[in-house]
Amino acid sequence: FLPTIFSPFISGAILILILNYHLGYRTGITIGVIALVYSVSQYYYDLNWTLLQKSIVLMVSGVLFLLAYFIFNKRIANHEAN
Repeated sequence: FLPTIFSPFISGAILILILNYHLGYRTGITIGVIALVYSVSQYYYDLNWTLLQKSIVLMVSGVLFLLAYFIFNKRIANHEAN
């Protein structure tokens, strides 16, 4: 969340998404996903960086998310095996 400190809309969209997922509201989840996609695209568009810097940020964040997915997926599989 550090890069989005000046754009709290992204954090708010993630909060809406997490709360609605926890409560099980499908309409709220849909609204959260739409808000998250819009806020990330607006944040990306408003950055005053070069296209190369923007693509590096997106690539690094994608790699971090994939790494987190594989780590959590492995821990869940190990936990279920026990």
